[in-house]
Amino acid sequence: MPSVIRAFLGMLLLCSAASAWADLWPSPTTLSFDDQIADTTSDPKAITFNNNGDAALTLSLTAASGAFANAGGSCLPLPVTIPAHANCTILYTFTPPSSGHYDQTLIIGGTFGGTLRLDGKGISGHVTLAPTSLDFIAAAGTTSAMQTMVVSNTGDARMDITSVTPASGPFAYTGGTCAPLPRRLYPKFSCTLKYSFTPPVTGLTEQILEVVTLQDSNSFGLYGEGTEQSIFADGFD
Repeated sequence: MPSVIRAFLGMLLLCSAASAWADLWPSPTTLSFDDQIADTTSDPKAITFNNNGDAALTLSLTAASGAFANAGGSCLPLPVTIPAHANCTILYTFTPPSSGHYDQTLIIGGTFGGTLRLDGKGISGHVTLAPTSLDFIAAAGTTSAMQTMVVSNTGDARMDITSVTPASGPFAYTGGTCAPLPRRLYPKFSCTLKYSFTPPVTGLTEQILEVVTLQDSNSFGLYGEGTEQSIFADGFD
């Protein structure tokens, strides 16, 4: 083969080799999770790493942490080599420890640099009680009128009431819409707890009750005063 032809072919091979390039395209660059109830884990969501070039590339990436976690994927373990015109994925989950916004920036390393972002919002139910206490007055040996405690979910996610401290002594639970437990309340919904007071003797007594949910808890007081029976209880004076 003449030397001129050999030189020409060599130049073509060099040009071909020099024209090979890698091209990394992550999708999406921001992975946003739907609102997630605190202390629960989302379904996995994926970031796909596409190599649209004609040469292989090496990918490395900082690990998810805090409210976010790696959940598998074909890119793992890192670093990984992605062949030309190929792709791989990394899965992530979101577990917010409480309500609020969470985000993390991931640093891309290897053949290419850059950043990715993980983003999510934690939501939670919140138990609110109204009034903050129930105050009873009844003559010893008689039963007061019922009073009502309203239990409301003022948070932004469902709330599950798991327990309420039982009333005892002269106080008695007499019904309400919160029973039976567990009772689920969605945001801006409420239910009721009803109580009465039957003092056996005169004097003051109290009991603190706690409403416990999967998200938080709150307490209220039952306060009672037993009084002497009127000597005119029969209606004659």
